[in-house]
Amino acid sequence: MAVAWQLIKAVVNPKDEKITFEDSLSKVQGVLSQVIIFLYGLGWNPISFDKWASPSEDTWQFLNNGHNPFPIHDMTKELEKLPQSIG
Repeated sequence: MAVAWQLIKAVVNPKDEKITFEDSLSKVQGVLSQVIIFLYGLGWNPISFDKWASPSEDTWQFLNNGHNPFPIHDMTKELEKLPQSIG
């Protein structure tokens, strides 16, 4: 999954810069590209499959080692700060 994420991200955003929904809609080819484009559209940077940076530049990473669970509650709080209408 991580390899597919990086390959699709390179197609969606080859220069790895901030992009909008409109910039990348023509590049949607499947579920992963939709997720990546959605995250960019919300101001997030999908660094990798398991590592995302929020608009406030906090980094969120899924660590599947049993000691550091994915902070879904913190990400939910961050997403709640977004405007109700996106697009």
